Parts: sequence; C-alpha cells; structure tokens
Amino acid sequence: MGNLAEILCPCVDCRNVCHQLLDTVVDHLVMRGMDLKYRRNPCWFNHGDRRERTSADVLTSEEEAYDLIRTAYFESEVGDELPSEAYTTEEAEFREKLEDAETALYSTCHKYNKVSAITVLYNIKVKSGMSENFFDQLLTTIKDMLPEDNVLPKSTAEMKKFLKVFGFGYDVIHACKNDCILYRKQYAQMESCPRCTASRWEMDKHSGEEKKGIPAKVLRYFPIKDRLKRMFRSKRKAEDLPWHSNNGSEDGVMRHPVDSITWSRVNNKYKHNLDEDISTSTNITSGSKVIFIVYLLSYC
Repeated sequence: MGNLAEILCPCVDCRNVCHQLLDTVVDHLVMRGMDLKYRRNPCWFNHGDRRERTSADVLTSEEEAYDLIRTAYFESEVGDELPSEAYTTEEAEFREKLEDAETALYSTCHKYNKVSAITVLYNIKVKSGMSENFFDQLLTTIKDMLPEDNVLPKSTAEMKKFLKVFGFGYDVIHACKNDCILYRKQYAQMESCPRCTASRWEMDKHSGEEKKGIPAKVLRYFPIKDRLKRMFRSKRKAEDLPWHSNNGSEDGVMRHPVDSITWSRVNNKYKHNLDEDISTSTNITSGSKVIFIVYLLSYC
C-alpha cells in the first residue's frame, strides 16, 4: 500500500511525479500553485477520481483499430484546408480512395463500411493466427453470403493492398542471412553477399540447390514517411507530438529525460537539419502548421 501519509504532489514543480507528506503538498500548492494541465483536467485521477465509462465508451480491439484510421484520416481537420499546390496526383488519388473506403459494405448495411469491415476481419486474422490460405477461403465464403453489391475484398492480397494505401503496409527488403547487408541501393541486384559470400536465396535442405526468387531472410520495414503523414493528418495527435519541446523544465530540475543534458546535446547537434523547417512552421497557426508538415512530407 505504501506510505498513506504521502501523496503525489500536483504543484508546478513536482507535477505528480514526487510523493510528499500531506503538509508539504499543502505548502507547495500555496507557494507554487498547481500544475495548470492537471488543474484543468476534469478528472484528478492521481488523487482518487475515477472516470465514468459507459458500455458505449468501451471499444473492442477491432473497433479501436478502426477508430485509429478514422482519427487519422476521416475526422482530420486538415483535409479541406490543404493549399492548392499540395493537391498532387498522389493526393487526389488518396482522397478518391478515402471516399471509396467510406462506402457501405453493401447498399442496405448501416453498421459497417468497407474500411471498418476490413479492419475487423483482418484484426481477427492476426489475433487468431489464421494462414492466408484459410483466410482467403473465409473471405470468399463471407463474400458469397453477403448481397451481390457488397464491396468486401476477395483475398488477403486485396485486403493488404487496400490497407497499404493508408500507410499500414510495409516494404519487404531482402537481407543477408548472416545480417551483413540489406539488398538495396548498390546491393539491390546482387545474388550473394559481398562480405560473407552467402547466397541471397534460400537453399533446399535436401538437394542443396538454390531456390531462385525465395530470399533466405527478409526485413519488413514500416516507412517513416507514411507514419508521420498518418500522425500529422490528425489535428489532435499533431498537437500532442511537440510535447517534448513544449514541456521542458524551466527551473533546471530534471523531471523527465527531456530535461537531461544528453537530450539537449542531441538537440543541439542535429538542430541545424531542421532550423529552416521549424522557423517556417512556427510563423503560422497551429492548424496551418499541420498542413505545412503534411505538405513538406510529400517531398520526402
């Protein structure tokens, strides 16, 4: 249970990180004041308050996955405000696919649209460990059961292709089986490792022959560009992303790694790479800042 005479101190210096005696907490609050963010919070969860949650507020894991997509794209406040020069062919195609994703699963279906159905089904596949072959059969069966005008994909490959549009896919990069290199850039066309001479391809266990086209090892890479775009398309999430630069200690007391000397050294060492972008983005409103970053990422 710990020491019941001590509680987390919500003053501007302690910020609910340090436990203090009750009398000390009172002194801190009188002399320093309460942390503004905690004071504005309707639920003081560190001091006994409990959030009231109705059954409607409790999302299943499948619903949470779909909610992430909605937050990142469909409920974004950035979309209609993008500058005209940012509407590239890629952006236009993306918006067309967004509209397609919100299509009802079939004409009289009010509970599921295309993207929510795909998200729920794919989540079940991953959690239950279904093979692609089994999942393909399941998709075919479900599609046959639904009305003819349904928009459910017919295969796992179609489903993956659909999700990749929203940045949930990954790139497959061949790798040396001894982890020497990745077969990309100057090594992309090689068929053996230049360091250890190991073959790029899998070897048959019985005959010892190379299986051309089947890599011995692969790296699945989730592109950072798509992740950043996904995060900055949500205004709410975009406002949380600069937390580390906006919540540093002002009195020299370390309460978070962001207040450390090492963190400052890293910032100072690499700051010149982003100086121009930061100075541009800080001269516009917070809503436009999100637009600027999405626009900037289109050139990455």
